[in-house]
Amino acid sequence: MQLTLLLATGLVSLASAQTSGKSLIVDTPPNALRPYVVQHLKGVVLNLMDTAMRFPITAGSSNGKMTLLSTHGNAAVDLNVPAHRHVARYENFFCSRGGVQLWTQQWNGTQQVRKLTAGDMAASPSNATHTFQIVEPNTEMYGVVFAGGLEYDHFNLNIDKQLT
Repeated sequence: MQLTLLLATGLVSLASAQTSGKSLIVDTPPNALRPYVVQHLKGVVLNLMDTAMRFPITAGSSNGKMTLLSTHGNAAVDLNVPAHRHVARYENFFCSRGGVQLWTQQWNGTQQVRKLTAGDMAASPSNATHTFQIVEPNTEMYGVVFAGGLEYDHFNLNIDKQLT
């Protein structure tokens, strides 16, 4: 009964979005909560250290609940992002293709490095310093950040807050 109600509610929302004249397929996530589709490898691209990053789900499009970051690139000589931490965010990683070397440092100073390959997941809780390096060609990785948005621009790129 509960699942049926949830599905019906979702269909009503979907129908509402379609009848309001807004297409479900968008190039960039909306700045308000509504159903939408961003196609694979579409949307605004942020190029950071030879890595293409996209934000298919943003704080604005999820009502502050989460951010989904997709990362695509080839094997890199250096780290793909500088080491950083999120004071009030919990970041999860999912490698869907290729390979990524993930480095973390826990609160007690313990450091660990693990290679993620297709299907592997990892997590970096609040205040854990982390970074990654793509180590295989044609790698694709997703980062899911709870709550939505980045706390600040870690890399001084003047990232538009609506992007994350």
